[in-house]
Amino acid sequence: MLSRGRGVKKDVPRALELFEKACLLWRLDACESLADAYFEGADAPQDIAKAFNFYGIACYNGLKPACTNLGAIYERGVGEAIKADENETDSLFREACEAGDARGCLNLARRLESSDKKQAAALRQKAHKLHEKECEAGLSKKCMEFKKSTNKGEKHEF
Repeated sequence: MLSRGRGVKKDVPRALELFEKACLLWRLDACESLADAYFEGADAPQDIAKAFNFYGIACYNGLKPACTNLGAIYERGVGEAIKADENETDSLFREACEAGDARGCLNLARRLESSDKKQAAALRQKAHKLHEKECEAGLSKKCMEFKKSTNKGEKHEF
């Protein structure tokens, strides 16, 4: 989500422009925020293809939590533009989980539930421990994202 300034009138087009410039200057957190805005469609017009591109920049350049969101897009696919890809999905969730992203672990556990229940249970346990650390560290966004994902039932995407 795009941050709100204090005492400044909200200017979404300008904010998107600045976040994109920051992203192109390798501020990976700006890439992820921009992707979130385009994915959610709350602070920008929803555009999954743009979200996919910005999550990709963040993920493939080291911001591994963005890999969880990228993996979720690969899991579903988006029309003709982005084909569903199970191998890429699993790989991205695994990368995110190994880098300490609780949602990546949950997503991977969900995908492994039918083929490897023991590994899925271990990943769920790891996810919960990572979640506790995120909340204890004051990472409120990550703490809330995890809570939202676990409240959605079996599918832990975003």
